[in-house]
Amino acid sequence: MTDFQHLLDPYVEYDENNKPLRTLRGQMEWLIKNKGIDSNIAQLAMAHTYFELSGGLKFESDAQHSAGHYLDRYLLDTANNLRNAAYDEQVKAAGNILEMTINQALYESRKHAKIEEVQEIESEIPQTRWEKIKRFFLQPVI
Repeated sequence: MTDFQHLLDPYVEYDENNKPLRTLRGQMEWLIKNKGIDSNIAQLAMAHTYFELSGGLKFESDAQHSAGHYLDRYLLDTANNLRNAAYDEQVKAAGNILEMTINQALYESRKHAKIEEVQEIESEIPQTRWEKIKRFFLQPVI
């Protein structure tokens, strides 16, 4: 966490009481509470963003917003991209399960249809004399 704090320091803004307006905890809570990001995804987004900062990613302020604002926007975009990727994987997994279920149901229905088809064909085949004799002798005696 200290490495993250060191990376955040250039983007921290302070209020009139010299209290930081941007903190690591604040960013995490902002993602989770205000933006509805799952805590696991928020942690991944923080790790990803701060890893990129450690690799040289920089944000500059302009006439409209501070550099910290652009850091927060980048963090939110990263979290949303991770969330969308996670949802895509969940949808793919659900689709695979659905496809397997449908294929199994089709297999079972075809299997039963084939069994019925074979039984119907067998019932249409004329019985041989031997089969008639077997059936006669294997009938229960009353």
